[in-house]
Amino acid sequence: MDDTDASVERWSFVLGTNDITRNRSDPDEVNVNATSAVNCVKSRFPSAKIGLCTIIPRKGKGQSILKLNETTQSVNNFLAKLCKKDSSVSLIDTFNIFCQNGNAVRPLYDINDPSGVHISDKGVDKYIVELSSFFGNTHVVEAIVHTPALRKRNLSSNTTPSSTEKQGKHHKSI
Repeated sequence: MDDTDASVERWSFVLGTNDITRNRSDPDEVNVNATSAVNCVKSRFPSAKIGLCTIIPRKGKGQSILKLNETTQSVNNFLAKLCKKDSSVSLIDTFNIFCQNGNAVRPLYDINDPSGVHISDKGVDKYIVELSSFFGNTHVVEAIVHTPALRKRNLSSNTTPSSTEKQGKHHKSI
């Protein structure tokens, strides 16, 4: 097999906030990794059009989430500049679908995910529309993975007492 493949027409990168959580105040490592990944794809698939999706914000209001989203915006600005420098790379702006007036669009996020990372079915639909515009509707592979609604682990048996049946820590027997 050759080291390059001319049959690949389009390639997209969908970045997330996991790398940013490791480097909240320093987006440079994420920027270097994104540039390296683009260069790798360009060398392997020289005729491919590359799409870079902007990183969507995390839902939430805490100080760490605000800092994370600030760093996300910094990385997104870098991705936009990277796309302007190279005509084979296009920006797919997903951030502005999930963020309006500086706030995450709550209905687009999974209500069962307290971390604010996972998107809802409605969010997936919006994401697919944006990717479809890059791929041209005919080449999008769709996979919907739902965040589990039940967070309680099923390790107890039917003989395990419920929390209302258990005695509290401060309960004294007389």
